[in-house]
Amino acid sequence: MNYLTEIKRFNEFLPTSGLTASSIVLWYGLMYIFNRSGWIKVLEIPMNNIEAQTKLSRYTISRERKRLCRLGLIGYTRPDGCLHGRYEILPLSERGMLQNDTTRLQEDTSGRSPESPELLQPLLQDATPPKRDTFIRDKKLNSSNSMNKSKRNSQFKMDKWLESLESPWKELMEQWMEYKAARKESYKTEMGARKCLTMLRNLSANNPQVAQQIIDQSMAYNYAGLFPLKSSYSSQQCRTEAPQYGQRIGQIIQPEDEQKRRRLIERLSNAGNKDYEKDNQ
Repeated sequence: MNYLTEIKRFNEFLPTSGLTASSIVLWYGLMYIFNRSGWIKVLEIPMNNIEAQTKLSRYTISRERKRLCRLGLIGYTRPDGCLHGRYEILPLSERGMLQNDTTRLQEDTSGRSPESPELLQPLLQDATPPKRDTFIRDKKLNSSNSMNKSKRNSQFKMDKWLESLESPWKELMEQWMEYKAARKESYKTEMGARKCLTMLRNLSANNPQVAQQIIDQSMAYNYAGLFPLKSSYSSQQCRTEAPQYGQRIGQIIQPEDEQKRRRLIERLSNAGNKDYEKDNQ
């Protein structure tokens, strides 16, 4: 393909083409990229390269690419599984030669009607640009790829975040995350997980033992979140876990052996007996 010849044909085509300024810029940009590649017939071009060469937005490139395809100036496809679109420059010089051949054929057949279908139909079929407009499919694929990319970028790595916590809060949060996973619930962002840890610290006054009771309470009552300890739950914990020290109210201290016990009973039974008291002084 002759670069200068194509530019000349394109400029001759412009007055009656109906092309916009953006479509002209896109055509020149694609021509430059194909010239740098050594005029490969079908070239896979990333959208970023076209943006850098033409200074057009992605939406404008997609819109003007559709216009160039409709006029038969370029071809564009994006097969399934391809990362970038495939472009092809349709030479204007060859289309001009075909039009000249059609004109000469009409002049040579003066005895026949120039609209004779048996003469013009094969040439007109060759001159018709192929229908390669896949603008709608390209738009859907670009939208799907951008959504998948944003999901991958925003995916929260829970295991990595848990490894960054210090003990014993790491173990406490692992219990809570395992409980949430069993409920088919999870924290989508690191901010949400950090807010949960902050709430647990605040509810427990930064006490890991109390924090463990708060988590146990939520698991026992099948709560979806963390809440302050209920009075009944906390009092029950104190009764079952707190050690008993000293004498309870109403409890009588028992003597250490049987002899002391009998002596104590004897004193109690003879309380007020002055003779007994004098004998034991």
